Amino acid sequence: MKKRFSLDPVFTDNMIFQANKPIRIFGKCKKRTELTVKFLNQEKTIKTDSNTFVIELKPEDYHSKPFAFSITSKKQTITIFNVLIGDVFLFLGGEKVKQSLADTNTIEDYKFGDTRILDLTNTKKWLSSSRDDLSSVSAISYLFLKTLKKKINQPIGVIAYSNIEENIFSWSNKSSILNDKEMYNYINCQVDKKNNLLAKDFIFLQKHIFNLAYKAIVFYQGENDLLHYHFYEKAFRLLIKAYRLELKEKILPFNIIQVPGFDKSKNYIGASEIRIAQSNLYSEKNQVYLTSVIDINEIEDVNVINNILSKRLANMMLDKQYNIGKNSLCPQVFSYKLNANKLYIYIESNYLNLISRSNQKLSFTYSENKVDYLPLKKVKLNGNQIMIKINSDMKEIRYAYDNNPNCDIYSSNSLPLLPFKAKLN
Repeated sequence: MKKRFSLDPVFTDNMIFQANKPIRIFGKCKKRTELTVKFLNQEKTIKTDSNTFVIELKPEDYHSKPFAFSITSKKQTITIFNVLIGDVFLFLGGEKVKQSLADTNTIEDYKFGDTRILDLTNTKKWLSSSRDDLSSVSAISYLFLKTLKKKINQPIGVIAYSNIEENIFSWSNKSSILNDKEMYNYINCQVDKKNNLLAKDFIFLQKHIFNLAYKAIVFYQGENDLLHYHFYEKAFRLLIKAYRLELKEKILPFNIIQVPGFDKSKNYIGASEIRIAQSNLYSEKNQVYLTSVIDINEIEDVNVINNILSKRLANMMLDKQYNIGKNSLCPQVFSYKLNANKLYIYIESNYLNLISRSNQKLSFTYSENKVDYLPLKKVKLNGNQIMIKINSDMKEIRYAYDNNPNCDIYSSNSLPLLPFKAKLN
């Protein structure tokens, strides 16, 4: 018997839907096929008019007891079992998202809670932590879920998708990029078209991911954008706008993980500028947040790094999405002003006192020609503000501006001050 319809590959047993947002069932079909979905107490029938379909159901509240739903045509039925309704996080990025628990030699108690993970790069099906071997799933995604589950007594899950060839243009909407004159000229004149992969990942997400709903999106990428740093901030702002439009949510939370340290042989300007661009994207009002691990690059054990990052990310999510905790974001520069021979730097997003771990206030530099940068000694910390003595010849102040910076300034809850630069004249 020929099939009249098929569900998209994201629909497998053990899946989880986002609570309190529209539920969409979608896939491929033959034209003029009558389809009926039975989902908890909902039932809806449509007649298809193309070779794809989307059936939208009303939002459902959290549902921690597993259930099954079915979709039926005249001679065909597909049933998905062991389904939950809770909070779903979308993890996107490059190599750091792709690394599996097996890749990092991480030994984990998979039976902790009943979290759900769909790793579209590695396993390609939904897995349950209470019954499946998760060694092939994204390590950072799993560790984030495990950390979050300790505080959240409701179903949670992750969809992870990674591409080690990715760059900001491959994640972006093609029309958004090409409608900007500067980026259009850059793509067409300076970038190798075969390697920029314009919109490749966006098209994949559009096809398989954007019909589902999410609690928040986590982006961990930027390693392949060192040559594109001039356009990174602009492209990412357009990306956020395009994703929210596709997902039909005006203010869907975005959580950016700042790019880690790089080997000294790589472009330190590109790495530093990408971090500053990511910091500039932070906006409490616009629900764009930032988590960083640039202070732990000297740690060679990837398991230690992933555990620290997953804890910081989970704490930030608990604070901003669940109102549990506070001061979970790394301190970063909000503004600065000159007063006589002093530069006052004001901090936002974390209002705890700043401390220097070395007691020497390291990693501040200054330049009088914007070419040569020298260590800056006259730095004082006053609560959560920074005061720097300057002279009239100074043109720029930088902090932690390097491939693999020495992060010396922390808030009192051990979160690193994010890199910044201040132009004086």
